[in-house]
Amino acid sequence: MTLDYGNLPRSNSYADGGGSVAGGSGRSVRVREGDTLEKIARRELGDAARWREIQQLNGVDPRKIKVGQVLQLPGAPGTAGAAGMAAPAAGAPSAGAPEAAGERSYVVQSGDTLSSISQSVYGTSKHWQRIQQHNGISDPRRVRAGQTLRIPPLPR
Repeated sequence: MTLDYGNLPRSNSYADGGGSVAGGSGRSVRVREGDTLEKIARRELGDAARWREIQQLNGVDPRKIKVGQVLQLPGAPGTAGAAGMAAPAAGAPSAGAPEAAGERSYVVQSGDTLSSISQSVYGTSKHWQRIQQHNGISDPRRVRAGQTLRIPPLPR
């Protein structure tokens, strides 16, 4: 199902950030090139149809999101702002591979590298080896679009 926003500007640079908004999960996302609220909802919440929740939580016009803009993400559906991870995307680790506390999933997009993923999720590219080691990747040049990676939390 594709939602029609009209001619939306495309927006790039995605990072999980801090901050909390009432009704939100405490998670945020930085808009990146080509993003729409639908794409963000699909990638971060596992359901493109939840784009309206992002819109309502942030009070944004979906046609006016900008690259670099930080948007708060809603909690799990059916909860009152429950904190926690979004529903896993297709291909995400199964119940046989539980996520550790603070760990999250990232679905590799075309053109991603471990360095760019590190930049997206941590705000710096210098933690790419942490992602490599956490996922048992022997060759960092061999990540492929659609692959789901486990993103470990940074030590405090």
